[in-house]
Amino acid sequence: MIAGVFVVPIFLFGIIGNLFVVIAVSKKRSLRSTTNYLLANLAISDVACLIFCAMAVFAEYIPLTSGTLADILCKFFLSYHVPTMASIVSILTLAILAVERYHAVVKPMKRWMRLKENTIKYAFCAIWLTGILFTLPMFINGYYRETSKICRQYLYWNRLGYLTYQVSIVSSVVFISFAVMVVCYFHIVRNLYFRKKNVNFGEHSAAERLRNQRKRHVVKLSLSVTLVFVVFLLPFAVLAIMKFFNERTYRSYYKIAAILFFTEAGINPFLYAFQSTNFRQAFKQILKCFKI
Repeated sequence: MIAGVFVVPIFLFGIIGNLFVVIAVSKKRSLRSTTNYLLANLAISDVACLIFCAMAVFAEYIPLTSGTLADILCKFFLSYHVPTMASIVSILTLAILAVERYHAVVKPMKRWMRLKENTIKYAFCAIWLTGILFTLPMFINGYYRETSKICRQYLYWNRLGYLTYQVSIVSSVVFISFAVMVVCYFHIVRNLYFRKKNVNFGEHSAAERLRNQRKRHVVKLSLSVTLVFVVFLLPFAVLAIMKFFNERTYRSYYKIAAILFFTEAGINPFLYAFQSTNFRQAFKQILKCFKI
């Protein structure tokens, strides 16, 4: 029940905050940009993560017996399969966000390489389809083993096959996406903060400084969201593999890492409100609509 004390407030604030993000981006014209659409997609994946992580915590208090109900609980709730899918969606969304910011800041003339409002929906479909396909084996193989009273992933494959599958997910999705983010933000930061300044003074220089200031503001928000996600995700991803080798030793640590990852899903709306005036104003307008 100690976990529940932390889960309930994070769940409530996280669900409300992320729904505010989706509503704000869909309703406020000044927030309708590809960057904010990506942040809204991140908010949707965070909502899925919050709901199913909370269910996983409280489902542990349901007494299980072998049968269909136990298998369903293991497939969808107790084994963090949906949060894993949501985390893959979040990782891919942040990677695309980094690439989008890279093209906007470093390669501004190559507009054809950037996402547009009428094409970003296809990117979202590809992101969610990838998340579903990568986690589909988890849903298929998850089942409840009555003898050990825990959920297992070996219904149709052995331990080595499951380890290979998990390592392939971490290496192909997590590490490659992180590498893309590092490369993109390295070039973005170098371009915005360390390139040679224009020595000309006048209207053109002032306009350029204003554009750079706006770009820096968006990059700071994108980078802070990415860093928070990486810091909270890495323990969860690493312990998911370590738990495979020693279930009893790492199971409690894995639960703590899952709660940390759960917490991250509720932090982003506060980052937006703290760093973005447009989001802050939109949140205030939404709150006014709910006043009685």
